[in-house]
Amino acid sequence: MKLINSCCLQQEKVFLLPFLILSLLFNSLGVLAQNPTFLLKGKVVDSSGNELPGVNIVVKNTTNGTSADINGEFQIEVSQGEILLFSFIGMKSTEHQVRGKGYIQIVMEEEGILMDEVIAIGYGTMKKRDITGAIASVPVAELQSRPNQSFLQMLQGVVPGVRITSPSGAKPDGTTSIRIRGASAVNSGADPLYVIDGFAGFGDLTTINPSDIESIEILKDASSTAIYGARGANGVILITTKRNKDSKLQIHFDAYGGAQVVQKKLDLLNATEFAEYANAVEVAGGRKPIFDNPSAFGKGTDWQDEIFRTAAIQNYQLSLTGGNQAIQYYISGNYFSQDGVIIGSGLSRGSLRINLDSQLKKWLKFGVNLTGSETKTDHDNTAATTASVTISPILKVKDENGKWLSNTDLVAQYGGGFYNKGNPVALADGITKFTKRSHVIGNAYFEFDVIEGMKLKINGGVDISNGKYNWYEPNGTPKEGGANIGGTAQVSASRFFSWQNENTLYYKKRLGENHSLDALIGVTFQKTNYENVTATARNFIDDHYLYHNLGLGSDQRPSSSGYYDWSLNSYLFRVNYGYKDRYLFTFSSREDGSSRFGEDSKYGFFPSGAFGWRISEEDFMKSIQQVNNLKLRLSAGVTGNQEIGNYNSLAQMGGYGYLFDGNKHIGIAPTWVGNPDLKWERTSQYDVGIDMDMFDQRVSIVMDYYYKKTTDMLLNVQLPYTSGFATSLQNIGSVENKGFEFSINTHNIKTKDIDWRTSFNISINRNEVLDLGDDTEIISNGLMSWFGSYSITRVGEPMGLFYTYKNIGIWQKNEAEEAKKYGAIPGDQKIWDKNNDGMINSLDREIVGNPHPDFTFGFNTSFRYKNWDMSLAIDGSYGNDIMNESYIDVNHPNGSTNQIKEAFLNAWSESNPSNKYVRLGSDITPRSSSLYIEDGSFLRIKNISLGYNFDNNMLNSIGIQRLRLFLSAENVYTFTNYSGLDPEANTFGSNNLLMGYDYNYYPQARTITGGLSLSF
Repeated sequence: MKLINSCCLQQEKVFLLPFLILSLLFNSLGVLAQNPTFLLKGKVVDSSGNELPGVNIVVKNTTNGTSADINGEFQIEVSQGEILLFSFIGMKSTEHQVRGKGYIQIVMEEEGILMDEVIAIGYGTMKKRDITGAIASVPVAELQSRPNQSFLQMLQGVVPGVRITSPSGAKPDGTTSIRIRGASAVNSGADPLYVIDGFAGFGDLTTINPSDIESIEILKDASSTAIYGARGANGVILITTKRNKDSKLQIHFDAYGGAQVVQKKLDLLNATEFAEYANAVEVAGGRKPIFDNPSAFGKGTDWQDEIFRTAAIQNYQLSLTGGNQAIQYYISGNYFSQDGVIIGSGLSRGSLRINLDSQLKKWLKFGVNLTGSETKTDHDNTAATTASVTISPILKVKDENGKWLSNTDLVAQYGGGFYNKGNPVALADGITKFTKRSHVIGNAYFEFDVIEGMKLKINGGVDISNGKYNWYEPNGTPKEGGANIGGTAQVSASRFFSWQNENTLYYKKRLGENHSLDALIGVTFQKTNYENVTATARNFIDDHYLYHNLGLGSDQRPSSSGYYDWSLNSYLFRVNYGYKDRYLFTFSSREDGSSRFGEDSKYGFFPSGAFGWRISEEDFMKSIQQVNNLKLRLSAGVTGNQEIGNYNSLAQMGGYGYLFDGNKHIGIAPTWVGNPDLKWERTSQYDVGIDMDMFDQRVSIVMDYYYKKTTDMLLNVQLPYTSGFATSLQNIGSVENKGFEFSINTHNIKTKDIDWRTSFNISINRNEVLDLGDDTEIISNGLMSWFGSYSITRVGEPMGLFYTYKNIGIWQKNEAEEAKKYGAIPGDQKIWDKNNDGMINSLDREIVGNPHPDFTFGFNTSFRYKNWDMSLAIDGSYGNDIMNESYIDVNHPNGSTNQIKEAFLNAWSESNPSNKYVRLGSDITPRSSSLYIEDGSFLRIKNISLGYNFDNNMLNSIGIQRLRLFLSAENVYTFTNYSGLDPEANTFGSNNLLMGYDYNYYPQARTITGGLSLSF
């Protein structure tokens, strides 16, 4: 451990060295003024006379600058004739030429940021007031005032129409599922397209440093996403990283650290209670008790406490910005480390980013975006969560000889029918399992001014990722089904490489007073390949070498390797026309040719059109002064989904093993039937939206109604067995999503000392399957399908409904004769005999729950009083159901596993005729039913942050521009009736056919952090 810590310290020193050198270098390049300097004092106010604290003030074309204090006052060394630049968020930038030594007062006008804010769109930017599509701009600057482990964390509860769930809870390397305006894919990718600094199809999202992000835009309707053609059907998320905007050298340092704790644990039996429970089960079956003296065991081992821990989290960010008229740069270094709340899990990441923009010639601009990162992920064994709630609390973690213990040892010592799901500590911490990944993504561009208003941009980039996975399970590690004999080692290596070239010609022109035009045409190319290799060995003499010497394993397992590639060639076009800044028209299209499509369907065309009417510019609206902006938006278009997998349109061959003459041989045979007509899924979308800004832009409202229809869905169609194949992937079927989105942002109070802002959003989406070809339904296996756990996607219903047996209570004593017909006795689950045939079988399964919420919502507020600031974030969901499959393990009192206390204490008996909890009995067989469907509605206090900004006058005297200290709490509290660990559980992640399942869930964590933000 000392050696590791020493290495880490050395790496951090080396990592910070370039920044120290750069800082000294740029500070040494200051040029002494030729004219005598003097101290100029002044004050900055808004148009109402209110002081403006924090205004950035810099001498033009120099690095000499300062900022206004809490009273809006400033002082700066200047010379006669120099020009001061005043800039502040939400205000129009102002210039002032120094003409004397007297006190000055600068009045800054509000910029009307809600309307005139420039946001990113596909292949360009545009003023928000001129947007005709449904584009949501995320308030990144506000959200970065609190710690964010990932950029996806910033989006939860902020943007209407965007639902984010995590199948991995607080797992440091956990994946996140995002749905923009509902689920529409069955066998194709359902996540949105990510575009980072222009690079489309970004791969590993865990390598993104959220502190480097300048803006996030979410493109939701066809008008905004059609420019991405065959990859736009699931929505597009545009991420722009930070760049320098002036010549002043600034150094920023941000740091936070804290701890995470599990938000919730299950209330299980302790050792004494477990012994009493096991005895009661035996007695109920007419047998003798297993344990003579249950109280002798005391409380025993709390296995949840054994695998859950208080986990540290820390983040350090150092960035430099500066430059001159010819070159601007942004350089940042980041180190992030997060221990998982389950032992054996964690993540550490170091990253370096350089963004550079250079005006090489008056007509030529050059820029570079480059980031590199190194990530190490320690994986926990997710089975540890289940083992921790099923293993007996009577057992210790290890015996006196250091041997891992499990329920198998309990059976050997006492007898009984205790089921073994492994030792949770051994599964979580006894197994070495981690991935190291190095990732480099970068692009460079040249931008030429061809003629006035016309620019040619040539952009090229690469995304390179190399990963190595190491796994070693030591000899004797107890797991489900028994102990591993001899140890198992596995090593995998992978390489991902993608390159992209985009060439666009942009033209913008004002035609007289009434007409405006901007147009874009382009051609792009992209190619991606991936390869991997895996080797496995078993039965090692000793655990010493771990995975470092696979040759020592006497049982060499078959190795494997793989490779795929795909390419895309696209032609894009967009034109925006405005008449009198009142009537806005947009037409865009893209033609994509993909190697993934069939031979007869290589290219697809994706057009869209939109109209915007700025009603507030009409004469009849001029008298309504309370309304600053009122815009109606209409859009329609078609986008595609090319995430159909590689080579699915081609006939494929695969290897098979077989025995011949007593020897094993490998042969090759067809594995997949080709489909030359296979193509992209098509999503047609229509959107009606209203944007409204009122009361001097203090209130902003956005409303949208949309209708999406996805056709040519990718479905596996059953083939005749005589064909030699089971299924064929074909374009069949359709799904619709329709919904309503509403958001309101208010600036409630704005004075010298107080600033209070709030935002609220709500989203309603309705999903329906319209067509499944010759079939009317698709039945998908849940994790416990052997107990009857399924989901169904049926025509006329939403996707992925829960499809299992309907529980109608518990058989009571007076129903003994009727229960006997079904092989049950009083105290057993009472299942609805749907077809009334006197049997309970697959024909009795019924739709019993819906994982889709009725609506989702979010609320955010920020409040500043003088130097103090506070923010609160809330998000929630209402009306969605969850299949609590974990509950099947701990709510079937047959004596095989541990139980929740309530199930034991309130188990059915003649004296306690419960209608919720079944009887005790070793003959009880678990059966999935609606008994395990629960309401997943919740309201979560997502974040509370409190900060203090030190007075600028005091800071400026010691050379510091800004200093803020803060304290933040994440996942503060969740209001829900759900009995599981977290109502956002989603075990199957991005699978739209199996939504809302909870099993082996990595729990959410409550995180408390404190930190600082420093600028100088």
